[in-house]
Amino acid sequence: NDSFGVPSNLYIIGTMNTADRSIALLDTALRRRFEFVEMMPEWNNQNISTNCEGVNLQSLLKSINARIEFLLDREHTIGHSFFIGVDSMEGLRGVFGLKIIPLLQEYFYDDYAKISAVLNHNEMIKAFSQGDLGVNLSDDFVDSEKRVYRISDSHSWDTLTFTKIYKANDSRESSDNE
Repeated sequence: NDSFGVPSNLYIIGTMNTADRSIALLDTALRRRFEFVEMMPEWNNQNISTNCEGVNLQSLLKSINARIEFLLDREHTIGHSFFIGVDSMEGLRGVFGLKIIPLLQEYFYDDYAKISAVLNHNEMIKAFSQGDLGVNLSDDFVDSEKRVYRISDSHSWDTLTFTKIYKANDSRESSDNE
């Protein structure tokens, strides 16, 4: 029966990914009791580098999220917090290899063709045919057009790998504006 209070200068801030529908009942309960402010990813956040060893992380995030929004919805876009503090190629490889690609695998249910499309076919995801893999099966068992996808070695990802994610968009946008 002790009284409990929160000082007026203390704010309690909770975050939640709206794409996680497994907690829908909790979400509903919280929404009835608290105020919510939507915070969508900020690709132009001042804490995200525009020159991480030649890669504009703001343009990269903007391009990825535009594709995700088109293929899924805006609730699945990648948050800007993934890129805050990334200041080296090693850090960028880690963010993609350990966070972003696994998240895309979850979002697209391991549909690597769509994951590759989100990454603008930048060679992080490589497609192989039966012939490429030296597999010889008749068309009775496998569609001859079937592709097997694999994530390439992150050590091979360089500035060009990452700039390919957004460079094609930049050239189309500038030709559209002319």
